[in-house]
Amino acid sequence: ILFSPHSSSQDIHDLICQVAQVRRASKISLKSRNGCHVPIVPSMPQNSVDSPYTVSVTKPADTESEVQALTAVLSKVGEQFNRAFKMENFRTELDKRLNMIEKRLEAESLKLVEIEKCKKDISEVRDQVWQHGRKINQSPSKNLQIQQLLCSVNGELIKVTDARRNAPLYAKVLFLY
Repeated sequence: ILFSPHSSSQDIHDLICQVAQVRRASKISLKSRNGCHVPIVPSMPQNSVDSPYTVSVTKPADTESEVQALTAVLSKVGEQFNRAFKMENFRTELDKRLNMIEKRLEAESLKLVEIEKCKKDISEVRDQVWQHGRKINQSPSKNLQIQQLLCSVNGELIKVTDARRNAPLYAKVLFLY
């Protein structure tokens, strides 16, 4: 096996597994001719025909442990996806609620504008009524206008006079018993 010094330990491990025709999950150890352990790293000493390395392969205990490990990993990934989707659903729901609140605020602000317009109109009408009443009160001929009202009864014009003026004045008398 040839590898560059820039290869990783996992790359060298995978190459050895491929040549030995074992699964990548298998444990591999290299031993020198003296029985010393040789680490699988890019800086390991080069072997030769005179000093070959012995490859010891320890296969995984059983495939059930791999299946269990894979199942555990997949369940964790599934949980992460569920959390991500729940967060996305939460964000969507929150966005919908915020939009509804914004629409309510806009409607309320429009109502507030209409109320302000109505208040302004009411104050204008009050001012107009007050000004008109003031003009009538300031008119010197107001009492004359009221006294000179004419009514039509059976086709005849009758002058309406103030009833208070037609009432005779009596002296006030005090009786003592």
